[in-house]
Amino acid sequence: MANLSEINKYDRMSLATSLHLGEKVQPFLDRIITDDEKLDNLDSTIRKRKWLDGHPYQSESL
Repeated sequence: MANLSEINKYDRMSLATSLHLGEKVQPFLDRIITDDEKLDNLDSTIRKRKWLDGHPYQSESL
């Protein structure tokens, strides 16, 4: 960590602060449920596909 630039140090501090504040708002363990011995995260992130020119379409499920 001694070789980090000031921007890298700032980015790390910003991310750590954001994660810490997010944990206070909605604790991580409150977003997890157990179902059939398997952990499921209740994150409601929506993933969207985007077609990039020059790249073939990939029909894999998310």
